[in-house]
Amino acid sequence: MSFPSTAETPAPSPPAPESARPPQPRYYFVDNLRVFVIMMVLSHHAGNPYASDGFWYFKIDPAEISPTVAQCIMLNPSFTMAILLIFSGFLVPASYNRRGFWEFVREKFIRLGIPLVLGGMVMLPLLQYYSFHQHWGYTGYTSFWQYYREAWLGLGTMPEGWNGPGWPDRNLAHLWYIEHLLAYALIYALWRVLFAPQRKTQRYLDSRPPGHRAIFLFAVGISLATFAVRIYCPYDKVYALFGVLQIDMSHFPQWLPFFFVGLAAYRYNWLQTFPKETGYFWLRVAAALVALNFLIRFTPAAPLLLSQEAHSAGLTVENFTKCVWESFFCTGAAVGLITLFREKMNWTTTLLGVLAVNAYAVHVFHPPMIVGWQYALEHLSIGSFVKYVLATLLGIITCFAVSHYFIRRLPYAKRVL
Repeated sequence: MSFPSTAETPAPSPPAPESARPPQPRYYFVDNLRVFVIMMVLSHHAGNPYASDGFWYFKIDPAEISPTVAQCIMLNPSFTMAILLIFSGFLVPASYNRRGFWEFVREKFIRLGIPLVLGGMVMLPLLQYYSFHQHWGYTGYTSFWQYYREAWLGLGTMPEGWNGPGWPDRNLAHLWYIEHLLAYALIYALWRVLFAPQRKTQRYLDSRPPGHRAIFLFAVGISLATFAVRIYCPYDKVYALFGVLQIDMSHFPQWLPFFFVGLAAYRYNWLQTFPKETGYFWLRVAAALVALNFLIRFTPAAPLLLSQEAHSAGLTVENFTKCVWESFFCTGAAVGLITLFREKMNWTTTLLGVLAVNAYAVHVFHPPMIVGWQYALEHLSIGSFVKYVLATLLGIITCFAVSHYFIRRLPYAKRVL
């Protein structure tokens, strides 16, 4: 795919009918970047037990927790979620334009609802039940079905001596993202029907993309919104909105705006017209913030980003600094990596094509395979960092292979995944 020159950004022009546009080739850089981001999600989950004593389906001795692994994976959630939400927002309008309201809603329930039910009601309870017995030590349930009914669904009362991670025990884990996409898609469809039924003829193909000032103000805005929430909500605290929608409130104001960025990117053609010089500048900003995050530990300013106060609720300098760092990093990394892949990775091969079509299935069904490798490596006499690297590499290979050779070959699987 060829992109217009970024040396001169064209001035805005009146809207052009979408039907008058020549057919666009597939955005290979979107596929390639999405594969990279999914691999980073797998890397994050592979590193969870080696980085902290927080929730995961496999745990190690707290004495073996590695600060190096923690430093490596702490970068992942911010930029991976930002990029995935941009691409999700970018793809929604075109999908709606092709299908119309009812077919769009039906497609989303198939593509998002079915994996959500299979993952959230079958795969994750099995993982949780096993880890529940392995790591939380409560043996009050004599069978999986008793646990599923009473603890996972919450139909029973919380037992005396319960020491699991929460009650009820159900947790959508990584599938919160799929749940959110389904909710955002349904809200978008309703908005189109009620307020913009003719929007598909109103795509501004030559709108000027955002510059440094707009990107800076965007990062400032999500910094302040994130800090306002984290004054009251602890870092990584998950809530259930209306008892259904799982929300990490500490990151929600930082991530949600990127879905709207994706909507705007489609409407104003930003993925093609965004200047590479601007994108590379913000990629350098993100790289500088990564370097700062690693180097600050050797200075008296380390508590500003690495202390417990930086990850705790409250009106503190540490909390504010952490919010600003995260927001500018995820903004810079999202803008920069999209630009980098557009300029350098806008092509495909047979292998990249296979990875791209399997990325969604891998994202949905990867936890059992990652956890399996973590257990397989448990008793090896190697450091936690080496285990993290091995779990990441072996997990990525296994997940994509299982998806390609098994999961997507099941009946009707390609219709859903």
